[in-house]
Amino acid sequence: MKVLGTYGYTWKGFLQSLVPGCKYQLTTIIILMASITNILQLLFGLEILPAIAFIIIMLFELVSGIAASKESFNSTKFSRFILKLACYFAVLFFVQSFYTHYHAAGKTTLSLLFEWIHGYLMVHIGIENVVSIMENVAVIQGKEKPFYLQKIKEKLNLLK
Repeated sequence: MKVLGTYGYTWKGFLQSLVPGCKYQLTTIIILMASITNILQLLFGLEILPAIAFIIIMLFELVSGIAASKESFNSTKFSRFILKLACYFAVLFFVQSFYTHYHAAGKTTLSLLFEWIHGYLMVHIGIENVVSIMENVAVIQGKEKPFYLQKIKEKLNLLK
């Protein structure tokens, strides 16, 4: 808690920063989108696309976060971003390590499972950060944070 406090986070605030879709009850649709996207990218051999998208999304997250803060660039805001990125990379590293271990041991089923989980997490993290970018864009435009996410929820409700 002390470490999170130095970044200006509460435990709940930090988790919501890592997974902002939860604040808007978008978890189910994000899980579905990430699963389908991951299956398609594995089927078509496009494993590099989530990595490229991840990098681009993280850059947009950083730039839009700086712009939305309406403050000059400071080390505290940047270190919060780095903390989030470190958490994402830690999770991805552990899953990749399991994949590498099982692949080297010839355990095909488990290695495929961890390969799928790794790809899924890349896509899921990317989508969650798109939610964060949408919050930032709304703030930049002078709207409330959930403005665009409410619009998306309204459209999804029409599909029911």
